[in-house]
Amino acid sequence: MCRCAVLGCAVVLVGCDVDLGSATSPVIETSLCEVSGSLTLNNLDRAIGGVVGEESGITGTWLHESAAGHRYTLIPTNVFCSINGVELGDVWGPALVDGVDLGYEMRIHGQDFYEATDSRQLSSRELTASLIHRPTRLFADGALAMNGRIVRVALPETLPVVAGSAGHGGRAEITFRRAVTGDVFTCEYRGSDTEYAAGVCQTEAGAPTDIGPGDLVDVTSFTLHIARGFRGRGETETRVTVTLQVADLQSDFYRIVVKDAADIRIFTSEGDVILGDIEVAPL
Repeated sequence: MCRCAVLGCAVVLVGCDVDLGSATSPVIETSLCEVSGSLTLNNLDRAIGGVVGEESGITGTWLHESAAGHRYTLIPTNVFCSINGVELGDVWGPALVDGVDLGYEMRIHGQDFYEATDSRQLSSRELTASLIHRPTRLFADGALAMNGRIVRVALPETLPVVAGSAGHGGRAEITFRRAVTGDVFTCEYRGSDTEYAAGVCQTEAGAPTDIGPGDLVDVTSFTLHIARGFRGRGETETRVTVTLQVADLQSDFYRIVVKDAADIRIFTSEGDVILGDIEVAPL
């Protein structure tokens, strides 16, 4: 996991496992840039805003709402961006707390890692789910490990049965939450003895989609569920193991610090972005 700290105009990178470009890549450090986003953190804090630094001045605003319900509004007076393979953005200035000016200062820091166009190579990872028929009906779903990140997955064509039988009319489902938008989709697979074959994918509201087997989807959760299998005499379980093609992608990172006039921290929050996105870009 890579985390970056901005100290003045110096960028310190700690524990990075992302490509930071070659040694000859130009480093862009500028106040002429844009920091924008709409996001939810893993602690359920939310933030939205857009700040642009131009020759004529700085425009925009940033709103952070804590999980406890307090609202911190940034009135930006400074913006700074650094781009060298990883895109970092800082914005700071006076803050309002729940709409009140208490003389506080606020600084937000974003690390723009996630790119939908990331072309890194996929690797194999197995996922298993089962339906226990006897003595008590029990569902044991398989959940793909996220490791606090976004995972790119190729939706499988089939789900091979490794124990028991899918039967005819059996049903399995893959449910996933897409990165950035947070939309939930369920793809149905129909049983045919030794496997479940891909059917239609639907939204959470049941609307059809053009998503299908072989498509690459960037997700923050991915679950395999066996809804129905063959429950014949002597059959105690229907179990599926599928080899998925996946790649771990780095999620964006965000931090907010609010200080009083004595430079004492009043509020701080940070974490991986689990919904939404941060964009850092030079003008």
